[in-house]
Amino acid sequence: MLIFFGSRSFPEDLSFDLLDTVPKSIVYDFQTTLRKQQLYVSKRPGFRRRIMNIVLCRVRVSGILIMCMVWVSAFMFSEPIQAAENKQPVMIQSVKSFADTVAGIKGAIKKKGLAIIFEANHQNMIAMVGGTTTPSVAIGFAKPQLGQKLLSLEPLASIEMPMRIAVRELPDGKVYVIYYQPSYLFSHYGNPRLEKLGQKMDKMVAMIAKAGAQ
Repeated sequence: MLIFFGSRSFPEDLSFDLLDTVPKSIVYDFQTTLRKQQLYVSKRPGFRRRIMNIVLCRVRVSGILIMCMVWVSAFMFSEPIQAAENKQPVMIQSVKSFADTVAGIKGAIKKKGLAIIFEANHQNMIAMVGGTTTPSVAIGFAKPQLGQKLLSLEPLASIEMPMRIAVRELPDGKVYVIYYQPSYLFSHYGNPRLEKLGQKMDKMVAMIAKAGAQ
């Protein structure tokens, strides 16, 4: 990019690298602007160079400000994208058979000192109305200490206990372990006191799920 000053161009020894990054909308017609402001540049090289440096400095500052605005905008608009990437429910493809995955999850639950509250067999329930489906179960598990802690922090969160993990075999034979992160479920209450407990339970449920899938 070459900017003309009067009838001559800027000296070749000046750097215009930053100007190339500045949008054309902020590069003013310097000759017209200077005429409107009735600024007449002396023919003395020193004075002329000072004027050009001032103008160039303003353009560079404007370019930096615009780039900062772009970075801030990118950061602000990246948040919804990051939230979308944190998909719920969490789904982990198991490397085991359906039966082995279920057995692995039950074993991991017991190792963590948790109690299995229920096991809902979806295949059996659908068979009651004459339907068929691939193997599918939901396992409910809890620990009295965790339940007490949760309800003391948020009395309305009783629906979050027991915790649940589902195992589902798809028609193509793939087996998935499916669950919601406790912190995601707790976030709906808008209670900041649940944050630490949710993070702790996230790690626990993730370890149980991975133990079953791997």
